Amino acid sequence: MAPLTTARSLVLRLAVVLQLSLRRLLAPRLEVLRAQPQRGASAIEWVLITAVVVVIVGVVAFVIRDLVVDRAEEIEGTINIPNG
Repeated sequence: MAPLTTARSLVLRLAVVLQLSLRRLLAPRLEVLRAQPQRGASAIEWVLITAVVVVIVGVVAFVIRDLVVDRAEEIEGTINIPNG
């Protein structure tokens, strides 16, 4: 079970790094929007863009998880084959 835990940990770390990177990337834009309240419509666009990015990250995490689980099962299957 250790490889799966390690894989999940890696996926979670990647998600956190992506979230923090997006926050850092979008922070200057958010400051501009806060300074110009009449531009609130563009904030909605950013929310939608962020939602799409979150969905993409979720799909990537799901795919990576499936690949890791498949590979772990493949390795486990080769270990459990009796010699002889």
